[in-house]
Amino acid sequence: MRASYPPNSDMRASYPPGGRVRDRVVVINHHHHYGGWGGEEVSQGREGTQRGNRIFNGKIGNNVGSPNRYYRSNERQSPQKLKASIIPPTQAKKPQPHYGHLKNKGTQQKISSWDRNLPISFESSPPSTLPSTPLPPPPPQPSPPQTLSPTHRSTYKTFQRTFLQLSRTSYPSAVTFALQTLPTLDGPLKSKVYLELGELSKKFKKYDQAFKYYKKSTVIQPDNSSGWFELSKLLEEVGRLDDSYSVLKRGLIFCDDNSETLLVRAIRASEKMGRIDLARGHLAGLKRSDISKVWRTVLEGALMESRAGNYGVGRKVFQYLMSHVPWYGPIYYEAFRLEERMGYTHEANKIVRRGLREIPRYGPLWFGAMRMEKSEEIYEEARQKISKELVWKVWIEEAGFWERKFLEDGEGADRARFCLSRAVGKCPSNLLWKVWLVGGRMELQFGRPGSAYKLFVQSYTDVPEKSLHFVFLELLRFEEYRGNFSVARSVLAKAREICGNEWKVFLESVLFEQRRGNFALALKYVEKALRRHGGTGRLWAAKVQLVQDEAVLDAALNEVPKSGEVWCEGARVCLNPFNNGFGLPKAARYLDFAIKFTPQYGDSFAETVRHRLLNHALDTYMKDLCDLLDTAVSLDTLYSPGWKDEPATERNLDEKGRRKVLVENFVKVCETHARSFTRSDQEIDDLLGEVDLSDLEVRVSNADPNYGSMWFRCRPHIHSTSIQTLRSSRELIMEELRVTLPLYLAAHGRRLGVEKLVRKEISAKGLRLSGEEFDEMLDERLKEAPPFSPEDVTPDREWKLLDFATGVGGGLKGGDNDMKIWRALSSVV
Repeated sequence: MRASYPPNSDMRASYPPGGRVRDRVVVINHHHHYGGWGGEEVSQGREGTQRGNRIFNGKIGNNVGSPNRYYRSNERQSPQKLKASIIPPTQAKKPQPHYGHLKNKGTQQKISSWDRNLPISFESSPPSTLPSTPLPPPPPQPSPPQTLSPTHRSTYKTFQRTFLQLSRTSYPSAVTFALQTLPTLDGPLKSKVYLELGELSKKFKKYDQAFKYYKKSTVIQPDNSSGWFELSKLLEEVGRLDDSYSVLKRGLIFCDDNSETLLVRAIRASEKMGRIDLARGHLAGLKRSDISKVWRTVLEGALMESRAGNYGVGRKVFQYLMSHVPWYGPIYYEAFRLEERMGYTHEANKIVRRGLREIPRYGPLWFGAMRMEKSEEIYEEARQKISKELVWKVWIEEAGFWERKFLEDGEGADRARFCLSRAVGKCPSNLLWKVWLVGGRMELQFGRPGSAYKLFVQSYTDVPEKSLHFVFLELLRFEEYRGNFSVARSVLAKAREICGNEWKVFLESVLFEQRRGNFALALKYVEKALRRHGGTGRLWAAKVQLVQDEAVLDAALNEVPKSGEVWCEGARVCLNPFNNGFGLPKAARYLDFAIKFTPQYGDSFAETVRHRLLNHALDTYMKDLCDLLDTAVSLDTLYSPGWKDEPATERNLDEKGRRKVLVENFVKVCETHARSFTRSDQEIDDLLGEVDLSDLEVRVSNADPNYGSMWFRCRPHIHSTSIQTLRSSRELIMEELRVTLPLYLAAHGRRLGVEKLVRKEISAKGLRLSGEEFDEMLDERLKEAPPFSPEDVTPDREWKLLDFATGVGGGLKGGDNDMKIWRALSSVV
């Protein structure tokens, strides 16, 4: 039975016209790390321990991408400097629609829609021409599909075995073997070999060669979506988002039978470029298609609308999908997550119950129901209906319920222990170590550290070797919480000896010494770790945080350009008032990259809150200083006796000397202005309360961050939502700014003074500089300029560089081992 979008139903979205749907459905993996939906962009660059209800064993992402920080989606600049000859300029050609069989149709029509009852209307249509593409024009007609025979498959397997062996030892030998084999292969096999060559070249960072091989694969077999997919992926990884999108559009012309992967990726690429209208244009062509064939793409459209903050549209699309595809559990789960993020618990619970009636054994919905209802009955009901493999997790969830009840009213400890004992009986033997860890944490909550230690030791006995480092780190936190710092260091030393291949062990060594205030030892550990794990973003971020130097930041970005943690630390360097390069514009760019590359890292959102509050406060309070600087534009004014004890004269100084004296006087003006800054706490709170963070709340609810020391510090409760944590971070940062705002005023005023001098110098010399050249000149002048004196601004308090390096209140410094922090850092595996 064909299910299609009825013309007068409750479901309508005003998407621009598109093409007909493809016939073949390709399964897409579902993750829940980025707005409830993952894919390639969330499976790359993910690292670290997830601090929520499990430990996420991610891997470092492919370090392909921009080492420079001016990564913009609308620029055609390659961060890795792909040779210009690889992507020649596009010649003028006939406009290409985004589906080949719809040439000259529909590009100028008015917008059609899914359902006339949707509350919004989109008045844009897809462009009539493609963006400039790095590929030559496609052949006029798609080639017929080519398939591999059993003989072809056997030949390819033989080639692949040899190629794989050679690629492990030498890139040139593997490439030579593949190129020598190519003449003996048929067309489809040649295409697959070129795909293998492209993947190998990308692995060895031969991006120009990878581009060439992927391009040849699309020419030989244009109806195979893999070549177009990998080519667009490569272009996106090196920062060419527009070209990546153009490749996807071109691939959709040919791949009639398997284009859903390209279509979904095109929607995501449009969203990354900030062109939601293009994504809606792709979705428009599906409105009269059989929903049983296109529901995955429609689901991506619903997720896109919810990520964009169009919750009303997302809810209606989810309702339609639940009605027409009732057998697919992730649809219910994503709809439930949308309602949960919006704070509509009643509606979220209704969706969960509706999904469980259709799919009673689907685990994620049961765990969602447990979060919503929080009653004893829901656990018993779940154990009767859920898959047998998940029953032990239900017992653990119920144990957590009674543990929280114990913390609230002092009752439930015995019941929690009973539930945990039942979990032991149901748990597979290879996962039993996780139950012991949960039990140890629980006993520590109940005030029984002796029993907790025994359970940790039992976990150490049962844990497989590949997961041994998790138990070591748990023992470390346990000893640190009890104040046995020497024992904790011994645990770390043993962990580094046995589990030296795990970067998390070295990271915990760095963080432990950092919490103790031993920054020199922490730096020693991080440098040692980077010699073994040079591609780990969190280790580079730790080094940037400890050194607070832009040279180290540049080195980190050259190694791990897509690490959101490193970009976040770069923003902290720019927001540190003791840093000579202090500047809000650069910090804003860095934070945008941090959230884009690693949205699950919560510190980036907290620092974005700080940046917005600072930007609003400094714009308001710096007006008087800016007026003062506008009047002090001549050398004579600043060299008058009122500005320096021994005024200099213009004739006895060279140009560099005059500029230095002028900057010194500007800095003195800034210090004077900051020292005279007196505002009540209520006045500062009223000013900072004017900042609107609603758009940031949408982004953080979609990203749902799950780690970050500052993020944990701001989280009110271990089960607090991301929006609640963001609002809590605002309160803590406002509390800090009541004390530190004069320092930021002085640093910002110093920057404004130097910037005004640079602009005056450019005007006097008649120079014409681009924005990037101006930024470079300003950075050079800021480094030459004398720093302000914090003791002159706040004489009653002594500040240090690292006080502003790790977030609120200096981050997790020595002595911070309260139960809340320990629980946050060692949440359920």
